[in-house]
Amino acid sequence: KSYHTPHQARDPFFCAMPDRLLMYYIHYENPHDIEHGWPPERTVETKVTYTDDGETWSAPQRVHERGANFWRPKMRDGRIYVGGLYTEAAEFGGAVLPSMGVYDLAVAAYAPDGGHLWSNGFGGEGISQGLHLDVEGDGVYFTGRFKDDLNLGVEYLVATPGDYDVFVARFDPDDGSPVWAKSIGGPGEDQANGIAVGSDGSVFVAGHSEGDVPFAGSTTAPPGGWLEGFVLGISQ
Repeated sequence: KSYHTPHQARDPFFCAMPDRLLMYYIHYENPHDIEHGWPPERTVETKVTYTDDGETWSAPQRVHERGANFWRPKMRDGRIYVGGLYTEAAEFGGAVLPSMGVYDLAVAAYAPDGGHLWSNGFGGEGISQGLHLDVEGDGVYFTGRFKDDLNLGVEYLVATPGDYDVFVARFDPDDGSPVWAKSIGGPGEDQANGIAVGSDGSVFVAGHSEGDVPFAGSTTAPPGGWLEGFVLGISQ
């Protein structure tokens, strides 16, 4: 199945339910260079389409108000957990989340019928982007990148001079309160694109780095090139 849109659609992601398959994607009405901010008007939104039989798909529908998008929905124990970003103040079913910077982080949970359970927002004065989420045991794990300091409630992450740094955070699945947060980064661009949690509670983060990656008191030097991939294991 394919859809045509006069604007930009990207980053599709599936969420499998017992009797329905949903596909989320990000829709830009006015594509703009993400490194230099958005135009004044809201231009980004999350849309969803679904199928019950694998053949017929629904017409795409907007999930939330414009100016917000959710990436990587995860279903666990009947709940749907989502993480993403928003520009300006945004509402995801609960209280309005205030705007703190250019982009802010959002993490939320919903009941199987779509009812809002909780939603929280975090950010700093610059760009904060949540790029991947995993749910395991008693934790919702969220990672991405930030530029300028990032306040994640339990920890104030100080950005290194230069480009983006990585954040890794854990939230309580019952109310979304932050449990812990860590940052990883050097002077170049550091970005986490994926996160997974092992059966023993170890957290694994994958991403890319421009230059050395300082982590756990040591520095991992890339083999060469502009951007190099990395995988890090974090014990809680």
